[in-house]
Amino acid sequence: MIVIALAIVAWAFFTFQSINTTILPNKAASHLATNGPFKWSRNPIYVADIIIISGVGLATGNPWQIITAAITIFVIEEFAIKREEIHLKAKFGQDWNEYSKKVRRWV
Repeated sequence: MIVIALAIVAWAFFTFQSINTTILPNKAASHLATNGPFKWSRNPIYVADIIIISGVGLATGNPWQIITAAITIFVIEEFAIKREEIHLKAKFGQDWNEYSKKVRRWV
């Protein structure tokens, strides 16, 4: 699970790099990523983060990691994704609207 999640993060990084936009969530996007892992999830890096947390919990037998993963989903959605989506909608308008209708927020 952890290796797959790290591969997703790398794939997302190279996708951002190929369209010349930032991977940093605190920087303004210059292009809307809709290819690579972004074909299946609007937030593949956050999905990978949850997979990593869950994978660590399964590997160590620590059920608290699964609880942490659930809490992390809420925190990411409330404090990162919603803010990022406001920026993307303002910056990319109709392209964002069409993309967000076709691709789910998580998976």
